[in-house]
Amino acid sequence: MIKTTMSQLKSILPLYIKANKPVMIWGGPGEGKSGVVRSVVEKMDADIQDFRLLMRDAVDVHGLPKMNAEGRMSWAYPEEMPLATDKIDRMRVVFLDELPAAATSIQTVAYQMLHERAIDNTPLHENVRFIAAGNRERDGAVSNRMPTPLANRMAHFDVQADIGSFLSWGHSNSMHPFVLSHLENSPQDLRVADEKEYTTSKSFRSPRAWEYASDVIREAMKGVDTITDSHISLLGDIVGSFVGTPTAANFTGYLSVGSKLPRPNDIMEGKVNGKKFELHECFFLGCGVLAQLSEERKALEAKGGDQPYYANEKFSVRVDNTLKFVRDSFEAEVLAAFLTRFIGASAYGFTPNKDSEIQREFARWVFSGQEGAARLLYAK
Repeated sequence: MIKTTMSQLKSILPLYIKANKPVMIWGGPGEGKSGVVRSVVEKMDADIQDFRLLMRDAVDVHGLPKMNAEGRMSWAYPEEMPLATDKIDRMRVVFLDELPAAATSIQTVAYQMLHERAIDNTPLHENVRFIAAGNRERDGAVSNRMPTPLANRMAHFDVQADIGSFLSWGHSNSMHPFVLSHLENSPQDLRVADEKEYTTSKSFRSPRAWEYASDVIREAMKGVDTITDSHISLLGDIVGSFVGTPTAANFTGYLSVGSKLPRPNDIMEGKVNGKKFELHECFFLGCGVLAQLSEERKALEAKGGDQPYYANEKFSVRVDNTLKFVRDSFEAEVLAAFLTRFIGASAYGFTPNKDSEIQREFARWVFSGQEGAARLLYAK
């Protein structure tokens, strides 16, 4: 078994799929195993079929016996089973999620699917590939011992979430800036440090738990412009309910500092300038303005019209003010990360306004990839 990160798995998983070699992904609860499989399959322009074995009996997989025209027994297979006689034009990845949690009788059927590429004597379609995933026995989850013949038919990866790929995903999927900035500042809070936490606490750190906390925080902060102590207390309880009390205390401490910083709207209106901020403060401010600008861009795009969002005069001015602020107030390393996400990365991918000098300058730097140039051009 190979230990790897989610970002590394994303790069190598397509090789196994193309080579038609089954893969088993092991990992703790909430690490993002299912998400990485779906992401890889979508990028390969293939279809994915979720075949969750934990929720099935043997007849749900193998089929029901029936009498054929000759008076002999045959099998009526599940409708979603991709048989050779089906019309399947594209590659289809059958995702055997929660495979270790399935009963031994189900795992036996899975062995035939992977080894013989058939159910009973009926072959599966040639365009079908297999990926499985599940928790390990030490995670405190439902996990039955995998039969050796089945295990030997797959490549095995023990994965855990890494902060870089999770933050990239979080920015792309509009996670709340409070969560993103906290994890930028305290990456150790992303997942459990000791796997004993899986069994000693019902609430523990995981990418999935942070995603859920972000959704509830977004609801709690709708229409809120100024963060008060009561807001901080409420958000601490929300975070604690998902990731545990110790991590929630760290989160609220960070939020208390952030609540005293300039608001994103003031930055975008050009009301804040000339002050250098500490690294942890830069994370809070940077994630906040990125999220705000992203929401405003989406609103402009939703309106439609002939004018692209980046040509909107009011929006362009707000972008200019933001870039001037980060140039004057952020340390070079945070400035580099901010600009890459703002202009160069798919998470936001803002198109610079060609009529704005500062936007053109920053874009030239991002696309040239020269961090040293940014230090020289924008250091004050």
